[in-house]
Amino acid sequence: MTIVNVGVSHRTAPAEVLERLAVPAAELGGLLARLQAVPGLDEVAVLSTCNRVEVYAAASGPVGQVTRAVADLVAGRGRVGAGEVLRLARIRVGGAAAVHLFLGRVRAGFDGRR
Repeated sequence: MTIVNVGVSHRTAPAEVLERLAVPAAELGGLLARLQAVPGLDEVAVLSTCNRVEVYAAASGPVGQVTRAVADLVAGRGRVGAGEVLRLARIRVGGAAAVHLFLGRVRAGFDGRR
């Protein structure tokens, strides 16, 4: 199993794109259900704030396919092209994804400059 993070933030995308990608609470369950149906994606969590939309996934399938499927679903929900999401996203795999979530600035709820 590999941890995969696909994240678009205020550092990588214009505000208007982030606004379209943001996942309202009422739509979170539907997005999670669609993500959980992706073959090779075993577990998933979505973090959506005013500054970021991030998907963390435990993948047993090929990372490239899982990453593309995540981008497709996030993009489709926000009516943004999947290619644009992939272009704007930071993709982290394995330890880098875990470090970003647990040791990075995401855990503190902000992403300021050091």
